[in-house]
Formats: sequence, C-alpha cells, structure tokens
Amino acid sequence: MEAPTTNLPPELPVLPDWFRVTWVTGSIAVLTEPGAHGLIRANIWYLRGRERDLVVDTGNGIAPLAPALDRLVRGRRHDTVALAT
Repeated sequence: MEAPTTNLPPELPVLPDWFRVTWVTGSIAVLTEPGAHGLIRANIWYLRGRERDLVVDTGNGIAPLAPALDRLVRGRRHDTVALAT
C-alpha cells in the first residue's frame, strides 16, 4: 500500500529570532520582522502601561508573537490590549 499524498506545501525555515525589538523610550518599543521582505514587513508597537499594556498590530503571522511579547513584559502579569489597524 502506498503512503497517502498531500497537497500541503513543505514547511519553510523561519529565522529563530523573527522579531527585532527597538526600545524608543523606557515604556515604548517597536518590533520589526527583519526576515520579511520590506514590502510586507510590519511595525508592531508595544506600549507598557501602569494597569495594562497595548500592542498595536500583530505582524504577518509568520512566527508567533507571544514569545516576543513575553520577553517585553519582564514578568509583569496584567492584561494586554491588542489593536489591529
């Protein structure tokens, strides 16, 4: 019996550090996706607040954003509001 074939594309390699973080101030950072072509590269803004944080846009979905955000919150546990533009 032959193995079933699929129409799924092969998985493509993704950079291990897909997001690059640049702190603009002590509470505002911009995350970029240096592995994405400049035409589709996203700027993701992170603003740290007293009661909750704000993330503006979430990238292209090529790599998960949550691990990158976990590094930014530095152990603080409160709500994060996401805003898509």
